[in-house]
Amino acid sequence: IFSGGVTGTNNLTINENATNGTITFSTNPINNVGTVTNIGAGSGTTTISGGIGSNVTSITENSTTSALTVSGAITLANSATKTLINSNTALFTVSGGTTGGNASRVLDLKNNSTTTSGITISTTTLGHTGTITNTGSGSGSVLISGGVGSGITSITQNGTSPLNITTTAITVASGGTTL
Repeated sequence: IFSGGVTGTNNLTINENATNGTITFSTNPINNVGTVTNIGAGSGTTTISGGIGSNVTSITENSTTSALTVSGAITLANSATKTLINSNTALFTVSGGTTGGNASRVLDLKNNSTTTSGITISTTTLGHTGTITNTGSGSGSVLISGGVGSGITSITQNGTSPLNITTTAITVASGGTTL
């Protein structure tokens, strides 16, 4: 368990090789200026419960066996797109929702794998200000089941990866929400 957060100017690669244990980043967010990637041949889960800060530009799941769960909030910066990518067959789950952003910020979802619901956004509402795009190139789908907040002005399907929205709550923005 790492509880002090992660900062600095470089990419962070998490190599999960445990067969039944987990790697957990708790308490403080991962907020390096760069990317976060989960790799490894183990079957243990990598859990980020301390959240992801605004400096991180993308989060990638790139393992066939080690799932990635972000149960803390993902904060969008006011000046950059935040990209969530699944490039392999293990699941990438976001259950902590999103915050931050501004009207021109994009949460870009890319399931480039064959895994059904390879990126699953559940439990907590996507609460950032901006838009959501699905630009994945895989045949696996993206699932949003945790709610879409009033700060989201559009949800765009622009890839081959199907986007499934099964939430019971899409809150329309004050200026409208485009699907």
